[in-house]
Amino acid sequence: MTSHMNFGEFFYEGGRKMDFLQEIINYASKGVMAWGAGSAVMGILKFSEGRSQNNPGAKEEGMEKIVGGAIIFAIGMVLVPKLMTFFQ
Repeated sequence: MTSHMNFGEFFYEGGRKMDFLQEIINYASKGVMAWGAGSAVMGILKFSEGRSQNNPGAKEEGMEKIVGGAIIFAIGMVLVPKLMTFFQ
């Protein structure tokens, strides 16, 4: 008889889920959210620079960074915490 442990059982200890996995996911979520917020702020700065210099290319790049940062922030807020269900 072979002892076979699946991926989810690796993070269980005595029937109780290890708290460090939840903390890792929380920190990962906060990190992704910070990355998205930073990208959005850089986009705002780039957009305002393009607007003040009447540069349509810089405005477009700024808007792309704002939208991209918002999407990354949303992923960090919604999808990264759902990784915990993968390990259950």
